[in-house]
Amino acid sequence: QTGMRVYVAVPRGKDEEFRHLADCLISRISLVVNYEHLNAELQEKVHDFLCGVTYIIGGRLTRINEKIVMYVPANIDFDSCEAPLNKKAAR
Repeated sequence: QTGMRVYVAVPRGKDEEFRHLADCLISRISLVVNYEHLNAELQEKVHDFLCGVTYIIGGRLTRINEKIVMYVPANIDFDSCEAPLNKKAAR
């Protein structure tokens, strides 16, 4: 079976979680990471670590909001756009 795999993570602050996330990226699995349970300092450290892994594998990232980031390996194409929330907003 082929197709894109996405791993959604809500890390709690354990080192083995962060290594697992890096292993996912290296295995060409996209990540959506929700940092809501990490303090700002740890969030920055983990994000920097995953940015480094993403860079090394030739991937990209996009920030979904202040606490959620998507890290994508090089073999995945994605686009992002802001869609209207309702039909009235589109008019």
